[in-house]
Amino acid sequence: MNGGEVFSLFRSFADESDSTFLTDAQATTYLEQGYREFRNMVASIDPSIFLKRAIVSGNGVNDYIDLSATVPAYLGPTAAAGTKIDRLLRVGRVTTATADLIVEYLDSSPNELAIPRGGYVLAGNRLILSGIRSDSYRLEYIPTFSFAGVFASGSVLYIDDLESFHILIPLLGMRYYAIRDGGTSPEIERQILFKVKELEWFLSEGRNQGSRYVLSADNNF
Repeated sequence: MNGGEVFSLFRSFADESDSTFLTDAQATTYLEQGYREFRNMVASIDPSIFLKRAIVSGNGVNDYIDLSATVPAYLGPTAAAGTKIDRLLRVGRVTTATADLIVEYLDSSPNELAIPRGGYVLAGNRLILSGIRSDSYRLEYIPTFSFAGVFASGSVLYIDDLESFHILIPLLGMRYYAIRDGGTSPEIERQILFKVKELEWFLSEGRNQGSRYVLSADNNF
């Protein structure tokens, strides 16, 4: 589905002809929140679905890289949707920023006081390293989603490659509409439960099944 198809499906689920009670802007807001939940579900099972990579470098003066001061910014008030870090998955030291060949992946730390040698911690907008560095690093992360114009009437904008499960977006959005409408539908909750189970199976087992057969190199049998 594209954004406009999801929008139309949500409006049909809401079955609200009075646009003063459910405006298009409100429908878009509920869908955006529904998609945030959808992305969180997916990322908790297979974060590689939305994986993005970026290269940043230490300045040889500080033991941290300010991710709100990089170009582009990856955190902070100027970081743009689609680039801004939502979840930082891994940090790897690379040979050079151009070659982008991993030398090693760094160990993450829960706080600044326990950073192991060759480790890191993300604290606020800073990627804090175990010492002063001038090396280049690859950030592997899940970005925030750029919603601009996606969930709107007539939109043909791309969402992601999980089209078989986009039905969850309006279903999850209906929960937010239900808060003001007096309670969600039992049928909607059943459908959410059913599709979430399907999604979990698909991401954990179904998406990359590979070969299920053992091939013999010798055909003489």
